Amino acid sequence: MDRHGHRATLAVERDLAEPGPRATPESVTIGWEELAEGRVPRFRAGERVLVALEKLPGHSIWRQRFPKRDALAVAGGGAAFLRDPDAATVDRLARYLAVAPAEREEAPGVEALAAIVAHATDALARGAVARLESIAGLG
Repeated sequence: MDRHGHRATLAVERDLAEPGPRATPESVTIGWEELAEGRVPRFRAGERVLVALEKLPGHSIWRQRFPKRDALAVAGGGAAFLRDPDAATVDRLARYLAVAPAEREEAPGVEALAAIVAHATDALARGAVARLESIAGLG
């Protein structure tokens, strides 16, 4: 796109964000920045990734890069992705995301997070531990 801005189209295998019946898009377009010169591309053709997405920032540079606002951004400042996730990791994350937001600090959410800690890929397990640490009243 430009010196630091990048675009990719991801083929969607599974949408974990909205459990239940709804249309899952075949693909989504994402944008991200690589500020370091010469860095290995964050996403490579044919690579499987588990990625959390959010709306593009509203800054003018993003409006120039995507004037139709037809892309999403990788959450966590571009860091919310996992390369080549195993099926167990994806399933355990899906289980947590299927818990109603109001119950994520109650037994159903805590149990789903504990399953991630026990069995998921290290990066996701660390995130689950951090989330558990933020829940008041856990012993």
